[in-house]
Amino acid sequence: MHMEALAQQAEASVRTLARLALEELGCSLSAWRQQADVLAAVPMLVSGQPVGLISEVLGYETPSAFAAIFRRIIGGSPTTYRSAQHPG
Repeated sequence: MHMEALAQQAEASVRTLARLALEELGCSLSAWRQQADVLAAVPMLVSGQPVGLISEVLGYETPSAFAAIFRRIIGGSPTTYRSAQHPG
């Protein structure tokens, strides 16, 4: 969800949400969202869903954009993560 849509849903400005995220979460709203996306992706990866579908469900423009965020947060690619969970 884009920050503008989230702000509208919360009936607050993007600036207010950004300020509250820093105060309450200790990180930017975009960093929090990326972490939440990666956490949401883990069960999908473990269940065998394709990275392309996961990135689409989470709203990323491309699978590589999602994979870059995943790699930055987890330290490896989504495919490597899935393989480590289900060595075969």
